[in-house]
Amino acid sequence: MRDPDIFTMYDKFGNLFGLTIEQGKLYELERIPSPEEKAKTVYIDGKYLTYEVKEGCQPIEPTLPMLLSVVTKQFALKLRAAGYRFRGRHLPYRSADELDQPCKDVFRIYDGFEFRIVNLSGSILLCINPHLILRSNCTVGQLVKDGVDLAELADFSTSYRGAEGKRIDGYLIETKVADSGQALCKVKSYREFKQEDVPAEDVLPEPKPEVIQRIIEAMNRRFNVIAFQRKYSFLDSSTASRDRLVRTLEIVKRLQEEKIFPLTFGGFQVNLDGDPVVIQV
Repeated sequence: MRDPDIFTMYDKFGNLFGLTIEQGKLYELERIPSPEEKAKTVYIDGKYLTYEVKEGCQPIEPTLPMLLSVVTKQFALKLRAAGYRFRGRHLPYRSADELDQPCKDVFRIYDGFEFRIVNLSGSILLCINPHLILRSNCTVGQLVKDGVDLAELADFSTSYRGAEGKRIDGYLIETKVADSGQALCKVKSYREFKQEDVPAEDVLPEPKPEVIQRIIEAMNRRFNVIAFQRKYSFLDSSTASRDRLVRTLEIVKRLQEEKIFPLTFGGFQVNLDGDPVVIQV
């Protein structure tokens, strides 16, 4: 009997894929994990849990929330090991999947995806969504050097390097040039809601289409970022559902070809079903 054609059977298609888990055991750490243990450990319900056998620790039968947490972490680690980069926790992309456009000195855009490991009626599933990922490629300091009007370098979201070297999300209030010639940004931290002056070379515009579009226009360039994004996000397609499904299946096939699955860690093995789960309402 011929297999049914999912493209002709359904008008809308799911982006959920079954995960089959050969379940191992977890062990509770009664202390903060060491740097070497962090990759093997999750923190849930006030406990540090590891899949690594620990002397003197009693094994724990993983609950569903524990499984979701540990599988999510190991999937992300496997992606990183395979060369994927991340924006945030759930948006991986590869350098090889950069889309060509004429303003790469300002921003870069990648054909990536968003993922979640979810529970649906007791089944653990991988949810995949094709997702364009933008990265800022120039600092506010570079824009000042390029002659962008200082009045244009204000009133948008940014990230900047804090005192400890970690990036902090904030809002750019204004950019000015000090008497010393150094460009400074007055930013308000979204973390502590305080204002501070930060060297403009340490401040990146938030990689949102509307922010990037504003910067490109301030540089007197002509490129429609939002139209470009819509084109590659299938938003203008007359067959958007089908196009997104095809792209989703390509992503899943690539994950299998790259040997991301099966995930193997401790006594666990996680296998991915390459066919989408069909959910009928």
